[in-house]
Order: sequence, then structure tokens, then C-alpha cells
Amino acid sequence: MSFAEILADATAREDAGQDRVLIREGDVFVLAAAVAARTATIRIGVAVDTARTHPYVAARKLAALDKISQGRAEWLPEDAEPARRDEAVHLVEALLASWGPGATVNDRERGVHIDTDRITAVHHDGRWWSVHSPLDVPAGPQGVVPRWAGP
Repeated sequence: MSFAEILADATAREDAGQDRVLIREGDVFVLAAAVAARTATIRIGVAVDTARTHPYVAARKLAALDKISQGRAEWLPEDAEPARRDEAVHLVEALLASWGPGATVNDRERGVHIDTDRITAVHHDGRWWSVHSPLDVPAGPQGVVPRWAGP
């Protein structure tokens, strides 16, 4: 589907009362951001190829999509290797959870932007990936973006 067709499909689904749309082709995060800007209630799922997308990158993009969509993001991890997919899911969820509630303070009077005591590093050495840091951006409204719950 073209960019315009994806936008039209998502808005038509929302207008028809459907609650989810899944984007599987193209730059799914860019398309999902565009859908988020054109819709108000529909949940927006993105298919993520965990064989080709590092979990850290996926977590950053999911955090951004969740913010842009005001908490309507979902993701569908896909991989021909189930163990690699499962490791990626574990890492993405851990990275999104690395910023605890209240970590973003934004207190101008005190000059405090973040509360580093509420940020926890992820330490993981797995078969496919190693990560030893927290996510470098705060998670979106949902915190850990849920996996696709659609049909």
C-alpha cells in the first residue's frame, strides 16, 4: 500500500469504529507517526523485524511513537528465529521500563530535568545482543509499549 492508502485505511478503520490498525510495510515507524497525527483513538501497531532491528533502536522508536500517538502504540515482534525474537522482546521491555515513574522532573526552579535515581540500567549479555545502559530517552505514556493485541 502507498503512504496515502495507509493513511486512508487507518482513518477509515477509525471512522468505522475499529480499534486497531497494524502497519507491516515500509518504514513502519514513520508511517505510524503519520497515522497518529491523522487519527485520535485507534491503536497503532507496528510490525518490527527483530532480526534486523536492534532492540535498543526498537525501544527508542517505540517510546517516540507512544509519545506521538499519546499512548496508542503497540508492536508486533516478528522473527523466523523464536529465541532471537524472545530475547529482543525481553530487551525492549526492559529498556522501556528503565525509566521509572517520576524520572522526568522538569523542575526549572531547581534546575532538575531528570531524577537519575529513578533510572535503572539494563544489564544483558545474550546470544544476539548485549546492552549495559538504560534507554537514553524516557518512555512514552504507557511505559512499556504493549505487544499487538489485534486479530
